[in-house]
Amino acid sequence: MPLFHVTASTPGEYLAVLPHIISYHPHEQLVIVYEHRHHTQSCLLLQLPLDDEHAALAHVRAATARDDFDSCHLVGYGPRTLVDPAFHAVVPALAAHLQPAGIYRVHDGRYHTYTADGAEHDTAGQPLPEAPPAVAAAVAHGWAPARSRQDLLSQFAPTTGRERHISDYMGLIAALELSASIPPDPADRYRPMPAAAVTVTRAELATTLDTWQQTGQLDDKHVTRLALAVHITQVRDEVIGRLAAAFVADDYHHISVERSMWLTVMRRVHLTLITPPANLYALAAWMMGDYVHASEALNHALRCDPSSTMAKLVMNLVDSTASPDPIVPPMASSPEETRAAQGKATPSWVEPFEIAIERMLDTFSWEDLVAAGRLVPTCEAQTELEPPITTAEPADNGCHGPRHG
Repeated sequence: MPLFHVTASTPGEYLAVLPHIISYHPHEQLVIVYEHRHHTQSCLLLQLPLDDEHAALAHVRAATARDDFDSCHLVGYGPRTLVDPAFHAVVPALAAHLQPAGIYRVHDGRYHTYTADGAEHDTAGQPLPEAPPAVAAAVAHGWAPARSRQDLLSQFAPTTGRERHISDYMGLIAALELSASIPPDPADRYRPMPAAAVTVTRAELATTLDTWQQTGQLDDKHVTRLALAVHITQVRDEVIGRLAAAFVADDYHHISVERSMWLTVMRRVHLTLITPPANLYALAAWMMGDYVHASEALNHALRCDPSSTMAKLVMNLVDSTASPDPIVPPMASSPEETRAAQGKATPSWVEPFEIAIERMLDTFSWEDLVAAGRLVPTCEAQTELEPPITTAEPADNGCHGPRHG
């Protein structure tokens, strides 16, 4: 998917714009930039020193062996004592498939050129240019790097304090309202009717997307309803089909808008509901070539649900630096096409939705559940609330695994 091009004409300009490409300013890291016909395809980042050199080199060899890379640049960030040993280990691993087009070390605002075998050639170094044209172009297109990887991680941090308390409580009300709006299955009045659940959650998805596209804002109830909607795989697949269709049409704006929405949902939704929104954010980031943000979002997803099949699948694509170009087009479809292919709703469709609500409710006290239920008249009318036998405690990371028993 061609988004836009930033051209660097000198090594200094290339190194000045590189943090904009990888989303943050590296510190004590080794960066391998893989290219095809002088266009950056992906980046592999390794923390220095290489504590597990064998595993690091295996990762380098696997990434370098791809047929769609024809060159690379190797950049180390830090002092010689830290970077040079890594160069001496990595350069031979790269040389089996690619000859680096350039090897550089960046430290204290200067860059140093190395020879093809990883030996420093320019001891004094050159100052990094402060505002070359490539950096100006990257900033104009929204490529603003975080100051560090820690700052990058903070972009995914859940809200805290009073804001978190309010959003969780409003999310509880939204979950009860959503549940109460779905008629029960005639065969089992304690379970939602599958067709009705899918219809209601699809409507919630459409309404919330429209609200975000028009205003760029979501209230706490919208956040929860949207997260719950995409727990139903068939509803989530509509989002994937629409993102893939935008990819095929080179509609970068649409993917960017949805990506920012899923990030907002990730940060504000109840911690037990993070995984599906995080997966969709990661998918959108991967489609845009942003492997770093995709990887961090997937780490969040897998911490909350280590069994998430979609998170593992997208993580494999990101870890292998797979290009979306041959993979995404077959997934493209309109909502109507997706629904036609799915067929009639069955009870198994809504099981993830039911489990998600149960996991969320289990983190609240009985008093909170009763108080919230009183604010949802239809909930009192349709649901028989019974005091819990035991009180579930949230996991240390705020996320719950699948329920058992």
